[in-house]
Amino acid sequence: TYWMAPTAVGAGDGSSSGNAANYLDASFWNGIQSLLQVTNVNVNFANGNYNAGTLNLNDMGNPVHRLTLQAVNPDGPVFSTTGNNIVGITGSQNIKFDGIVFTGPCSSWGVICQPDYLNPCRNLEFSNCQFINLTNAYYGAIGLANGPRDILVSSCTFSNLTDNNGNHQHMIYASHDVVDLVVTNCLFQDCLADYIR
Repeated sequence: TYWMAPTAVGAGDGSSSGNAANYLDASFWNGIQSLLQVTNVNVNFANGNYNAGTLNLNDMGNPVHRLTLQAVNPDGPVFSTTGNNIVGITGSQNIKFDGIVFTGPCSSWGVICQPDYLNPCRNLEFSNCQFINLTNAYYGAIGLANGPRDILVSSCTFSNLTDNNGNHQHMIYASHDVVDLVVTNCLFQDCLADYIR
């Protein structure tokens, strides 16, 4: 188990809550990827505003060992950015997000899942998360693009996606060869386009 925060704390190596790593620390994420080859890994996100930039998870994960990104306190970590996407997931697998809030003025997606060439995103889970007040997101809250496999969205809240170009701003965009998307026990409200496309 490791810890992350909006900015590094203490030694910043993620070894404890008092030494939490910066959530954008590339060397930390490289270390997590190495550990996933031999064991499951839990990363705890401390309370706070994670708004220094997009969290990119490129070719992360292992088919056997799960990476869980979880809130220490439900809804305590709040992710936002003024850039295109809050979280970008490319060619990654076997990752669970739990108890995280995605909000703010991102201009494209809250979370975008897309392939790395022939490697699609697969076995991703979003549980107990909030996708709220994404009022500038041109496309939507969650984008599942070009072949994602085995996606679960469970007990999440989607609220107030109201970009002015709302005819294509969806809460979950699941087009272009998506296989096995399950959405269960979620709340959808205030969306100008489709709840699930």
